[in-house]
Amino acid sequence: MHPILQVAALAVFGAVAALATGSFGLHAGLVVLVLTIPILRGRILLGLGALLVGFGASFGFALLLQAERGGQLAEAGFWTAVAVGPLVVGGLLLAAAAARTVRRTRTADRT
Repeated sequence: MHPILQVAALAVFGAVAALATGSFGLHAGLVVLVLTIPILRGRILLGLGALLVGFGASFGFALLLQAERGGQLAEAGFWTAVAVGPLVVGGLLLAAAAARTVRRTRTADRT
């Protein structure tokens, strides 16, 4: 599978995991994440980054929708951290995976 398609598919699975966790509980989110294992195929850093970005983005979007409709959260700072934390960590993992790919490509070009 092409890396761009792999990232897109895993980001969608991360979003589905966030929705499943919010709707049905932690076990449903974990089941969705286990279903992503065949897609990873040795690219753990890339896959984990995409899953975290998808999870954080969809969870943050759900929080925004709730705030827009006038909803209030107890401990809103904690729930914002739950959305922003995975988004930032996933972005850093994707950047690290991209840097690793660039380094491998440059090393292969030199030889």
